[in-house]
Amino acid sequence: MNVVNVILLALAAAVYPTLLAGVILILSRPSPLRLLIAFLAGGMMISITAGYAIVKAIEASRAVSKSNQSGKPIVDIVVGAASLLLAFGVWSGHIKHRSRQHDQPEREQNAKQGSRTSRLLSRGSATMVFIAGVLLNLPGIWYLDALTGIGKSKPSNASALIQILLFNVIMFTLVELPIITYLVAPQRATELVSNVSEWGHRHSRTIAIVVATAVGLWLLIRGILDLVS
Repeated sequence: MNVVNVILLALAAAVYPTLLAGVILILSRPSPLRLLIAFLAGGMMISITAGYAIVKAIEASRAVSKSNQSGKPIVDIVVGAASLLLAFGVWSGHIKHRSRQHDQPEREQNAKQGSRTSRLLSRGSATMVFIAGVLLNLPGIWYLDALTGIGKSKPSNASALIQILLFNVIMFTLVELPIITYLVAPQRATELVSNVSEWGHRHSRTIAIVVATAVGLWLLIRGILDLVS
């Protein structure tokens, strides 16, 4: 059952607003293959390393031990509420989420005025994009919930690592698929990636709101039911 939980949360994390915005920005760059690889390398490195360290810390803690049955439901409730707040923030505009593709002068102006990670992604440097991958992929709320479930199950080192790798492979699907496309069908990759980038600019805000709301309600209801049972 924990594997199902890992997969579902990883699918949600794949369209987490900051990750999705970062991927869309990279895809809008000319010849983004090397940038995608750098972003994936940085993101995977920090996400897997931090994830394994967190699982080990959770295993050593009594806060979510098997004898403390209320630990995980409370985590689910807190993360569920945070997910709903995230959805509301994106919907209300308090959390900025770019949904349209701008022309080049506007993109450059936004890059100057945007966040540090956005500026790193906009520079077109593989090293800077690697750093942005690290900064953008520190464990988020859904990953932390999945890690709590993994740690609470007291897995072997191999089992914990497999579940963490599974989560990350799924979470970075939107980075991995364009890379595979460039490697397998380079003659079609540019057109396909351009279409995906344009579609993402138009619909990413809606996707973020729907996914955050669905995951928030699922975790909140599951946590409450587990807590009262």
